[in-house]
Amino acid sequence: FLIEEIVRILDLKEINPVSVSNESNLKDFYVKYAKHLKDVDEKLKNKWKKLEKIENVSKEDFKFDDVKIKFPVSATDFSTYAYCPYKFYLDHIIGIEEIEEPDRTVISPAEKGTLIHNLLEKLYKKYPFENLEEEIEELKKGFEKEIKEKLKMILPSFRPFEENKALKLLERTIKFIYFDIERLEKENKKTEILERSYKNRYFSGKIDRADKDCQNNFYIYDYKTGKSPENLEKEIKNKYIQLVIYKEFLENEGKNIRELGIIALNDETGKFVYSLEDETQINQLTTYLKNLLKQLKEKYFYPLKNDLCDYCSYKDFCLKDKILEEQ
Repeated sequence: FLIEEIVRILDLKEINPVSVSNESNLKDFYVKYAKHLKDVDEKLKNKWKKLEKIENVSKEDFKFDDVKIKFPVSATDFSTYAYCPYKFYLDHIIGIEEIEEPDRTVISPAEKGTLIHNLLEKLYKKYPFENLEEEIEELKKGFEKEIKEKLKMILPSFRPFEENKALKLLERTIKFIYFDIERLEKENKKTEILERSYKNRYFSGKIDRADKDCQNNFYIYDYKTGKSPENLEKEIKNKYIQLVIYKEFLENEGKNIRELGIIALNDETGKFVYSLEDETQINQLTTYLKNLLKQLKEKYFYPLKNDLCDYCSYKDFCLKDKILEEQ
């Protein structure tokens, strides 16, 4: 029915057949026919027709004054706007991202990330520990129990690989915990904020963790289970702008922020903590955030070329190359 309907709506003469099975889902369908989505949504269709006719596309052509933005925006959603305003428009204004279905070949990074977040929150709420070994053993059991349940949803041939990846993440997380406890004691710090929600006029979000030293300076961190950052300042701009938003939350409470950083739990090098403490760099990031927010409020949704473009479902109807020189 879905295939017939899209052919009818778009008046397509030819369309490649789709093999329908129990593994098929709406997400697969939308990704496969992403280049036709501009024709399914009337507003997007009209915008696309207008933009296609323009030879020299500029940011001004992507100023969509008819869009209604709902504030406060999630800090993690705003990170999408930071690396590609156009994708933010499609995901969070048009709402295409809502069509999702789990991949049965992998335990998603989001699932593993949530599991690790929850276990670390539970662990660090007990700090300082009476018996660290017992606490780590409890964390291991909790992790292995949850992973065992998640593996039931994975196709049998993929389970050994996913179990191995999960156990490696657990092993590195435990190494991080030992490293981190020693670091906290050496630097005379304590974990002051764990998974706490905040909201202001424009943003909402949850701070993974903020440590405090004996001079009442705060150190804000996001836990990550993916690749370790190569250029943290650049990656905060493109991926982790929420750290700067969290800084604004705490500064509004009168707190002094000394450092912004990523805790890379899956870090092979054992460094784990990647942080910015240079005041000039942090101030520049604050200015960058304010400029981005101003841009969003003015309703600019232009495409930006980035490392994820080749994997983007919307690449078949994106004009990023036409405005690349301007960027």
